[in-house]
Amino acid sequence: WRLTQWNVSEAQASGGVPGVGGSVFKLRYSHARQRLYDVAARVLGGAGALDTGQEWTLDRLSSLSYTIAAGTSQIQRNIVAERILRLPKGGR
Repeated sequence: WRLTQWNVSEAQASGGVPGVGGSVFKLRYSHARQRLYDVAARVLGGAGALDTGQEWTLDRLSSLSYTIAAGTSQIQRNIVAERILRLPKGGR
């Protein structure tokens, strides 16, 4: 996880393109973030649905958008499958 993050950051800092490492990082980060806020919502129950002005409410909602922003998670999975795992293009 950290090595992937470091490689992506280094590529961007040097003016390069993160490549497929960016897809791996985005998939892992968006999935972990969404799971974290799902657990928090279950722990808080109905109180978690209230907009109390707390930062976590906005974070919870934005965690859902992370699976869509910069390419849906399914697109990112396809990139990983084709470019890292060298699997044939499927369904196209």
